[in-house]
Amino acid sequence: QRQITYGIETLVNQLNFAYQNDLKNEQDILKLLSPIINSNSVWKNHALKFLGDFYTSNNQTQKANQYYSLLSNNN
Repeated sequence: QRQITYGIETLVNQLNFAYQNDLKNEQDILKLLSPIINSNSVWKNHALKFLGDFYTSNNQTQKANQYYSLLSNNN
């Protein structure tokens, strides 16, 4: 349980850093979130939404819609 909590805290801290520092490096974000997206984690939907929002904020509507579609199909 402690290891899972630590992992979640680490992920949240990394995402906050990326968001606050206006990180625009797509590859870094995908590298960070891919293990979650490719798992059955309870955080999968949050990661999909984050990526959809990331691409929307960068005017990449087609990529955003792909992640929103995955989110919709995952529910």
